[in-house]
Amino acid sequence: RNTEYKVSKVNTLPVRFGDGQLYTWTDGLKRKDWHDYERIQKDAMRLGKGEQGKPYPVTEEESDDSAYRENGFNIFVSNNIALERSLPDIRHPNCKDKVYLEKLPNTSIIIPFHNEGWTSLLRTIHSIINRTPNSLIAEIILVDDFSDRGKFKKKNGHSISESGLFILNSIRTSNMQAVVTHPKMNPLYLQLQNVMFARK
Repeated sequence: RNTEYKVSKVNTLPVRFGDGQLYTWTDGLKRKDWHDYERIQKDAMRLGKGEQGKPYPVTEEESDDSAYRENGFNIFVSNNIALERSLPDIRHPNCKDKVYLEKLPNTSIIIPFHNEGWTSLLRTIHSIINRTPNSLIAEIILVDDFSDRGKFKKKNGHSISESGLFILNSIRTSNMQAVVTHPKMNPLYLQLQNVMFARK
């Protein structure tokens, strides 16, 4: 059940009641604890290689130099870590007590990449979906900055998947240059209300 709390003084921090409860400051705007405590609890119980951000134990065979050449990191390790792997919460304790406006605009998240390791890219997408409230994601847009190998070389801009929560789109540039200023991005900027770039 949502609980409102009226703060008597401006700029006084509201008392924290718990998950999903609302707070009202003297400005009349409601605040909300956006934490997904069920997800946090499930993540804390996950075990396995790479879980909780712990090092992946690499054997001599797995540490072959060829695993690093294409991506600059060990793609074998990436391929063997869960796409929805858990991560430790490294925020300052005070940050964990913050409450934010109940009504926030959604945003379009743009992920530019070039010849990215496939599992690394998928893990980024999964992390965004799992750690962002669904109502705050308008869509996720993958911008392939003229990749020339593997899975990306033959792909052109098209809708990858769609659900009731958000649309996952892909765009492929015609030449490699800064994605932010690429001419192909201009029509996209005109359509989007809020944009956030997720750097890989």
